[in-house]
Amino acid sequence: MKPSTSSATKALEALRTVKATRRPRGAQAVHPYFGKVDSALARALIDTLSRPGDVVLDPFCGSGTVLHESLLSSRSCIGWDSSPLATLIAATKVCGISEEEDRALDPIADELAPYRSAAGLFSKSMDHHAVPAMSRVRDINYWFQPQALIELAFLRDFVHRHDRGECSAVGLVLKSAFSRIVVPASNQQGESSYRRIEKSDHQGRVIDLFIGGLTDIRAAVKEFSSLIRSTGSMRSHLRWSLNPTVGEVQWSEQHAVILERDTRVGKVDPGQASLVVTSPPYLMSWDYGLYHKFRFYWLGLDLDHYEETEIGRHLRRKNDDVGRYADDMARSFKEIDRALVPKAHIALVNAPSVVYGALVDTNEVLADAARGIGWEVIDCVATIDIPGPHHGMYASLSPRGATAPGESGKREHVLIFRKA
Repeated sequence: MKPSTSSATKALEALRTVKATRRPRGAQAVHPYFGKVDSALARALIDTLSRPGDVVLDPFCGSGTVLHESLLSSRSCIGWDSSPLATLIAATKVCGISEEEDRALDPIADELAPYRSAAGLFSKSMDHHAVPAMSRVRDINYWFQPQALIELAFLRDFVHRHDRGECSAVGLVLKSAFSRIVVPASNQQGESSYRRIEKSDHQGRVIDLFIGGLTDIRAAVKEFSSLIRSTGSMRSHLRWSLNPTVGEVQWSEQHAVILERDTRVGKVDPGQASLVVTSPPYLMSWDYGLYHKFRFYWLGLDLDHYEETEIGRHLRRKNDDVGRYADDMARSFKEIDRALVPKAHIALVNAPSVVYGALVDTNEVLADAARGIGWEVIDCVATIDIPGPHHGMYASLSPRGATAPGESGKREHVLIFRKA
């Protein structure tokens, strides 16, 4: 193994002492999204492997944890993800909100008040609104209670009518608030469980969920705005479009660019970033298309197209999972390499996987792919106090008959490389 660079040495020292985030700061909590990198871990890598003013790339940005922390650390950032849902959430995290935009959201709760549970006998009836087609849902009434369908359809059109165009913070906040409540409004058990459970169904329940979610998101984006203003940046430009996702936020001292992109595919602008901080897709762990299926349909996003781009998902039963994953990551790294300046650092957050009951050390899979394009391996660190993105789905490999490094087998590992 080659000697560490000084910045990599600092990063390695920081990783051995970093503590898990107890309360997400800023806009990190705008929307549930399983498999997120711990924000304290992301921040430690950003602060030790880059300098203020640098550009940080997250080529598998998910819901935008790394982008959010980069901006608050006075870096610019670029995020890619093939999921339009993920990029919507990420854009909401980093869009910020002005006082004028925030005031534009004030009348929303008042307008919805007559439809809430508390309206009781004085509640206002809803006009009919169309439910979107869900081609891969066998029985929509199995997954949604009758009143929940009525209120979700109403809110879908309500949000469309009030979003003031997709390039506004108002539109992003409203869409994220609507997306946030789809799973709680359905009979889906939870964010990481595609199993039906019976939920209550009464008038105003889903409206109440939406207003509560909107209140929480407004508070989160306002906190982010306050934090980034304390660094000296003010937003001067926001651009956002959906299908495909293209987003840009320009602050006075930094910028964020978010693109819906399959990282394996080319056409990458060269030399954009001096640091990559990312958590590549975990092999055989998550199926975001499945768990977020209903969100895709209610938001009008293309689920079939997304699932063709989802790397490592565990429901593809073709018995070529490890080989396909290795090939996908090798292709991705080639495109990432084009986006980096010489001597850029790359930090990958990863954990071992279990494939059909056997342990696969994906750290080695990733390291082999990195060596294949000339990245210098600096180190692989198993952090002690940070649980991995798997944590909460299954905390240990022991029930699966396998073992792995780390106290529970699912601790974060950080692989650090340097571009030649």
